[in-house]
Amino acid sequence: MTMDPERWRQVSRVAADAMEREGAARAAYLDHACQDDAALRAEVERILRGHHGYDTLLDGTTRTLEPGAIAPRRSATDAHGPSSAPIVSDATGRPRRASVFTARLPAELIERGARRLALLVVVYAVGFLVAYVVREVTVHGVGGTPYEQSTHTPGQVLVTTFMVVSLFVAAIAARRRMAPARVVRLGLVFEVVGSLGIALASYPSVWELGRAAWGVSWLCVWIMMFPLVIPSPPRSAAIAAFASACMGPLAIAVWSATRSFAWPSTQVVFATTVPNFVCAALAWFGSQHVYRIGLELRAARRLGRYRLVAPLGGGGMGEVWIAEHDMLARPAALKLVRRDLLARGAGVAATVAHFEREAQTTAALTSPNTVRLYDFGLTDDEVFYYVMERLEGLDLERLVRQFGPVPSARTVHFLRQACASLAEAHEAGLVHRDIKPSNLFVCRQGLEVDFLKVLDFGIVAPHREAGAPSDTLTPSGMVVGTPDFMAPEATFGASEPRSDLYALGCVGYWLLTGHRVFESSGPLDAIGRHRGERPAPPSRGTEHAVSAELDALILACLEKDPAQRPASAAALAARLADLPGPVWDQEQARAWWRENQGDRFTPPA
Repeated sequence: MTMDPERWRQVSRVAADAMEREGAARAAYLDHACQDDAALRAEVERILRGHHGYDTLLDGTTRTLEPGAIAPRRSATDAHGPSSAPIVSDATGRPRRASVFTARLPAELIERGARRLALLVVVYAVGFLVAYVVREVTVHGVGGTPYEQSTHTPGQVLVTTFMVVSLFVAAIAARRRMAPARVVRLGLVFEVVGSLGIALASYPSVWELGRAAWGVSWLCVWIMMFPLVIPSPPRSAAIAAFASACMGPLAIAVWSATRSFAWPSTQVVFATTVPNFVCAALAWFGSQHVYRIGLELRAARRLGRYRLVAPLGGGGMGEVWIAEHDMLARPAALKLVRRDLLARGAGVAATVAHFEREAQTTAALTSPNTVRLYDFGLTDDEVFYYVMERLEGLDLERLVRQFGPVPSARTVHFLRQACASLAEAHEAGLVHRDIKPSNLFVCRQGLEVDFLKVLDFGIVAPHREAGAPSDTLTPSGMVVGTPDFMAPEATFGASEPRSDLYALGCVGYWLLTGHRVFESSGPLDAIGRHRGERPAPPSRGTEHAVSAELDALILACLEKDPAQRPASAAALAARLADLPGPVWDQEQARAWWRENQGDRFTPPA
């Protein structure tokens, strides 16, 4: 169906907002947003039916569908059963009741709550024990009341029981074997169980209370504190809070059974239980605000059609996030370009135009060894972003730091793949300008492991002949790249294709030796040494066998004069292929990944 841009923006906005809602709330929103526009409603519902439910994957939440809810796609081997068709109502035509956990919080809030649960439960257990010991010391040590074991046995059994339960829950939460949403549910159950323990420990003495019975108990503190430490959807928080408040009357009933069902006065019962329900209502109110803040956070972490999920890291150009598309389940890596690169003297408009041109050029690169660029855009507050494929594996920086220098055959294997990516970029007139180990990523591609991808084409620049006007992405006088891996001419702002080969030689040096070509005291020292100092052969800095031919080729890449380096990335790849010695094959690669990273990245042989 052909759709004009304004109409598509309307459809995209309504669909994105609908995805933030569940069941009846979603249906009501669609009624309001679409009104009598049946075509808009049909298009939005088509998008929702095709939506794979990535929030379910991120939040680990299993939901009972409500009216208007669309079932996420699941495989037949899903632990929760086979795929379900969209369900709107039950067999009688009446809406199905919703799960208490249908309202969604952002994944990061659920995960934080899950991480805090173990600590909170341990604090509960310690507090329970300390309160009992302090009471006993105060009554018998300071007050001088005689100690009788028969009267203390129930209290000791109570403390032991709830400490054991607490430590058991803490152990489950600390192991992190369960999905975060399930851990939060476990926490809500423990809130009620813990409330019972506090009530049983606090209410034996209510029979001695008189007119001074009104006040805030420790049970009130627990009910108020829990939803602030462990965020959960408002309905779930309300059920847990009011169930916890009910533990007060239950504790009075339990202790009255030990007194031949002699209940305390009505005034005392109300004075000791009503504040619990007031605090439960306040806790519910607070959980609603936490939920709204979570939705605002989710909305704030949205760039165009992408929602930011969690940070991956940062670099010279800005931050990198895991991102999800509103209408696709495919995860991606989204890079936010630093604002200062947009706000330089050339003007925002000119800089944005340059970014767009380079993004379009980079997206046109088709080498399998180049990270794929899916999309790019500019937000209303002038934040430029790139959307790239998300990879799982190791960059060469981390690989060497974690596992040590790489054998020569594997080094050659990596360098040849990097050359394949650079050869295409150079043929298109582009210079990467920031080749370094952390921008060369090793992952699994299909059935092939040790597959290298060249990342971060964000500061790529067109190659220009000497004397041509500058068209870089940096303010005047600012050096672009990483000093430890920069060619001498690049430090003067005169990058060319063979500057990338110099940097690739530095990467080869790093792989073989585990250290940089020049160990410097800072960026200026590194730049100075790359400009004027000749490197030692890599064979002198490693225990691995390095052939004289590979030594010479690495040093050729590190020549100060670009004319003395290999003529092109393709020429360097050919020379690497002609080197004598063993070849790194897929059998060796699979064995390495299986030994060091497990089966997750290793396809069957």
